[in-house]
Amino acid sequence: MKNTHIYFTISLSLSVVACGGGGASSTPDTSPPPPDDSQLSITIGGLPLDQTGSVVIDGPNGFNQTVQQSTDLTGLAAGTYSISVADVDVSGVTFESLPAEQSITLTQGGTESLSILYQSDVVSTGVITNFGSVYVNGIRFDTAQAAVSTDDNDNANEDDLAVGMVVTVRGRATASGDVASATSVDYRVKAEGPVEQISLSDGTINVLGQLFYVDELTIFEGTTFETIMLNDVVEISATSSEEGSFVATRIELEDDQSAEFKARGSITSLDIDASTFSLGNTIVDYSAAVVDGELANDAEVLVTTSQALVDGVLIADTVEVKNDDEDANGQQIALDGVITEILSEQQFVVAGQTIAWSETTEFEGGDSEELAVGLRIKAFGSLVDNVLQSRKIRLDKEGVIKVEGPIEAIDLDNEQITVLNTTFSFDSHSKFVDKSEARVRRMTLAELALGDVVDVKAFQSGDALIVRLLKREDMDEQDGEVEISGIVTDFSEPNITLQGVSVTTSDLTEFELPDTDVDAATFFAMLAAGDKIEVSGQYQADGSVLATEVELLVDDSSDDDDSREGRVKFEGLITEVISATEFIVNGRNITTDSRTQFEDGNASDLSVDVQVEIKGWEASDGSILAEKIEFEREDGKEELELKGVIENFNSATDFTVNGQAVTTTEGTEYDDGDVSQLADSVIVEIEGYLNADSVLVADEIEFEEAPEREREVKGTISGFVSVTEFMVDGQAITTDEQTRFKNGNSTLLADGIEVEIEGYLNTDDVLVAEKVEFEEPEESEVNGIIDAVVSDTQFTVNGITVIHNEFTRFKKGDASDIAVDAEVEVEGYLDASGALIAEKIEFED
Repeated sequence: MKNTHIYFTISLSLSVVACGGGGASSTPDTSPPPPDDSQLSITIGGLPLDQTGSVVIDGPNGFNQTVQQSTDLTGLAAGTYSISVADVDVSGVTFESLPAEQSITLTQGGTESLSILYQSDVVSTGVITNFGSVYVNGIRFDTAQAAVSTDDNDNANEDDLAVGMVVTVRGRATASGDVASATSVDYRVKAEGPVEQISLSDGTINVLGQLFYVDELTIFEGTTFETIMLNDVVEISATSSEEGSFVATRIELEDDQSAEFKARGSITSLDIDASTFSLGNTIVDYSAAVVDGELANDAEVLVTTSQALVDGVLIADTVEVKNDDEDANGQQIALDGVITEILSEQQFVVAGQTIAWSETTEFEGGDSEELAVGLRIKAFGSLVDNVLQSRKIRLDKEGVIKVEGPIEAIDLDNEQITVLNTTFSFDSHSKFVDKSEARVRRMTLAELALGDVVDVKAFQSGDALIVRLLKREDMDEQDGEVEISGIVTDFSEPNITLQGVSVTTSDLTEFELPDTDVDAATFFAMLAAGDKIEVSGQYQADGSVLATEVELLVDDSSDDDDSREGRVKFEGLITEVISATEFIVNGRNITTDSRTQFEDGNASDLSVDVQVEIKGWEASDGSILAEKIEFEREDGKEELELKGVIENFNSATDFTVNGQAVTTTEGTEYDDGDVSQLADSVIVEIEGYLNADSVLVADEIEFEEAPEREREVKGTISGFVSVTEFMVDGQAITTDEQTRFKNGNSTLLADGIEVEIEGYLNTDDVLVAEKVEFEEPEESEVNGIIDAVVSDTQFTVNGITVIHNEFTRFKKGDASDIAVDAEVEVEGYLDASGALIAEKIEFED
């Protein structure tokens, strides 16, 4: 049968040829079919860890296969394949890949790649930390197709956004947040209005009755915390903190100081009959307002008004309900805020949202053991049954090191820079702000260059220092000056290692404890590894710092020490001199008393447009009692003093004093001599500044008397005529503009006052005082029951008169609680009459 079949086939073929068939002839195609040698590489991503996808592939020759994870399909036939991606549900959150249906064509022997990216809906509320497109809560959102809106403009664009603004981003993101796109970005102001109260010591600002805390990450635009004045109109963006208060993330001075005022928050204490409700601690009267929406407790509203608070009440012009009725369950959520409550070992609350974590949660910047009330965090995960099941938690800890100096190295691949021989790393949460003349709005690491002067604040995470905030400063104003604060890791006089930065001290260095200036020996005797210090100095070629000022800082995080409550430090220009003891800086009233110390000047130098640094105590009304006033140079450089013997004299522009290189200029002034007297072994006192080469440029050189003319005297003032004519222990004394005072100022000079004086005898054998030190005021403390209230500022305890004033700090009460039989603990110092001047009054429970 087989042979017959072949014969029939051949005969049929011959018959066809014999019949003609158009005169053509054909040969059967006996070549083998094409091999199945095409390849399809499939990548599946975007899902939570340990979750698999579901991708169905149909193709030629009945091919059908379901793929759940990334794989390479080989031995495929050429042709068109259809791809169908099924949604994946993870704990009520649906992840999908768009488009869900697509096709791909394989050529003979070819290889194609197919990427399946799962994403779900996401809502991210937090601070903008960077652009390109926009970074919020560590997630980079592509904003190419996003609609941008603000309170003032529903059709805004990305140029209307800035670092520090709190925004809500809606869009889609992978489970890791590595790939995300925004459909909308909404910025909503927290408060906009006149400043009603500022506390430099507490770090707070009050606008329209809302309390905002300022921290090291708060971005200021058009102003600074030190220069904000009462009644300035500012716009504030903020995240929630503890109950009824917020952390300001951005404060911008408004150009239009008559702008419409706004306050946003959640309604509490709604009283429909009285037409009032509360926003935090502020009562809102909406009786004459236009209301858009239904008012209810917990509803979020935007209140506008044309006036400041009236007797503590906000009179609303409009009230607009801003509640979002969308059910967020089944979405991915990212948020930023401060932990207000720990519910259990693995649950806590931020901004009213319960957040849970598990063993699979990825922690950044720390670990779960550091979670605590008051810590700011950023969480990302899925909202299930109104609980945020977090996949990532980033701890935003306080900075442990702050440096200001030039960039020495940049590593774009590893996202690192080096400043002062210290390497800093960046992550997706790091903020960039450009305060240089370039004013790059969307500055990134790529915009930085070697030599750029930057102000860096960073925290420790393992062995890395992670940047919280980087500000690029103007280089022209620095001239080699640097600042650094951090933890002392090692020291041996005269050197200190500050978290890896080598600091050298010298005769130029001023040493400060929290309450007083000291010499090097005293400072190093009190210093210990682990102490926090702040150093100002000059950058050296080897990356070290030549310190001009070193200050031991108090640990503000300690709950046990409230001795620094109310103490402030800031600088600014004097804008008005009211009297010999009162003047204004940055809109704040500054008061001096007999204990105020002056540096690089004295009380007579207080005048308009003089730059000063103030250290002192802040009263509840914002006024400040100056403990120390330091006069600043007009050029902003630090004024330095050096006393010693000239060595290695080569010329008037090249010599050393106590190992410090010194030079003079045509503008150098000379006291008790002239330039021709400069020579080896001559004793001089020099005032000047360090240039970029760490050479002391002399503004003034005073030729000192020989050592045998130097004198010290200690005793009681007698025969007082004036501050330039009195006696101590039989020695005639005079002071001049160069006299330095400790524990007080010249107003304390009077008969009967104990002093210790250092100086030199002039040709008339009068001791010219270089330093006058008063006895420290006697610290005193009294505990007991108030016997009598003498006046609004005086009372007695155990027969001792206690005087309090606006600078007295109260604890567990205030001045209105002073009454007979109240039990108090008073700390202060005794005045000349024996009365106790109260620095602190604490009421007993």
